[in-house]
Amino acid sequence: MYVRNANPADFKAILQISHDIYSTIENKAHFNWTASVLTDELRNAQTLLVESDGVVRSFLCYRDLKDVYEISVLATAVAIQRNNFQATLIGFLQKIAAASQRAIILEVHAENLKAIALYKKMGFGLLRIRKEYYSDRADALVLSWNSN
Repeated sequence: MYVRNANPADFKAILQISHDIYSTIENKAHFNWTASVLTDELRNAQTLLVESDGVVRSFLCYRDLKDVYEISVLATAVAIQRNNFQATLIGFLQKIAAASQRAIILEVHAENLKAIALYKKMGFGLLRIRKEYYSDRADALVLSWNSN
């Protein structure tokens, strides 16, 4: 298993992971990445992925906003979730952020308790709440991490 930057040849595998998650998730507002929206994000953001045995297992898209990195999407293949791949990707980005003395921010659906638990475990804290942000009128929690 290793982390590397994604390239256009990886997009098909990343889109398949996204499709599989969207097909199995109960509340679509927790992961609302259509193929076209995710394709745009892959073209415009930086993407890290975990690969093992030549297969993309997990990915993280983030944007460099000059003073902060913003995670836009983090996902792992449905069949192998809970294998620490997401924590590995977040940890990798945290090392990049620490080296450049930048914070990391992200937003998460307030009812996505598994994701919130992961982010808290990785040292993220609540920055602010965006009221009724998602399509199901749930709040978005804006979380941040700082190496200081």
